[in-house]
Amino acid sequence: MTDNLGPDRKSDSASSLDSSPASASSPATELQPSCEALIANISEVIAILDAEGVNRYKSPNVERLFGWKPEQLLGHSSFDQVHPDDLSAVLAEFATLLATENGQIRGECRYRHADGQYRWVEYDATNRLTDSNIAGIILSYRDVTERRHAQLSLQRSEQRFRALFEQSAVGYILANSYNQIVEINRAGADILGYEPSELVGVNGRDLIHPDDLKQQPIEAVTDRVLHQHARPEIEHRFRRKGGDYVDVWVKVQAIQLDGGPKHDPGTGGRTHDQVHDQTHDQTHDQTHDPDTRPGLPAFSYDHLQRYLGAQGGGAPSHRFAEGKRTPPP
Repeated sequence: MTDNLGPDRKSDSASSLDSSPASASSPATELQPSCEALIANISEVIAILDAEGVNRYKSPNVERLFGWKPEQLLGHSSFDQVHPDDLSAVLAEFATLLATENGQIRGECRYRHADGQYRWVEYDATNRLTDSNIAGIILSYRDVTERRHAQLSLQRSEQRFRALFEQSAVGYILANSYNQIVEINRAGADILGYEPSELVGVNGRDLIHPDDLKQQPIEAVTDRVLHQHARPEIEHRFRRKGGDYVDVWVKVQAIQLDGGPKHDPGTGGRTHDQVHDQTHDQTHDQTHDPDTRPGLPAFSYDHLQRYLGAQGGGAPSHRFAEGKRTPPP
């Protein structure tokens, strides 16, 4: 993935090389010793390319970071180390860069280490061909393999837990500290006879029977969860779409996100409400232990926290509820 950053943006690496003399006609560009020593200790490789992409300068730290001696690369195309599957995209971006005076691009590709393995790199390139001091393309790139692998791992994890959330036989509701529903899965919506999208933004208190609210105000439950770290299990009558009420067992737990405290509405702490249909259960006690319910997937609160953490921060404190419809007396 590559971004064209426009002609007026210059990387710090590019700026640091501006004052270094270069000759467009020479096969290799030399930098001042002080600049060379500085570059040798940074975590990204600096290169200067000609209009064909041939290496005219390669910083000495390329050996420490990627195993290549600079002299092995000078005079050779910088594209020789690009993974074949990424080459066409990189060449297309390079062509765009050549056509834009003082333009800059940023992207990622796989780069061949001297040991033959490919590493993911993030690169920035600036067109300074018309600058008499540089007369070339300034390229900087850094190893982002671990970051890339972490992103892919998080994406796979998110997909797995998204599937568990959506396909679980247990109803799950994600609500903010003001009791507004942020997200509800299919099982939870089915208990109330709605489509999930119809319940997003609805305040939970508007769904609870007024007599139950008087007995156990939802605000009091939220306060216990967010401020006292309680995990209450309660039963309320919830209004279905058709206007009738259904008895629902609800288990509530706070989910902490982004390192913020659970009680701070500005840090992304969420609470988890589990709302499960109890109609087909034989005993009420069975509903109080999710692990004893037959046929339910392993969907722990740790999993939920990891999944919800990937959904973005900055949200208010949230409740995540798990619940179940209780059998009629």
